[in-house]
Amino acid sequence: MEWIFIDGSHVRAHQHSAGIANQSISKSVGGNSSKIHLIVDAHGNPIDFIITDGTTHDVKVAPDLTHQH
Repeated sequence: MEWIFIDGSHVRAHQHSAGIANQSISKSVGGNSSKIHLIVDAHGNPIDFIITDGTTHDVKVAPDLTHQH
């Protein structure tokens, strides 16, 4: 694998979703959100993803995404 790319996208959570156990939802100034961290190959084909709370930075999950690839 010569090139891989990582990016994250915020996903808004419904206002009533907070408080549900075992979900990756965080509260911030913008409201409740989760974040999808995606790794793709040089052609843009998805390889793997991780869902975290909305305040987790891409750098924190990068080792987990790239470790197996």
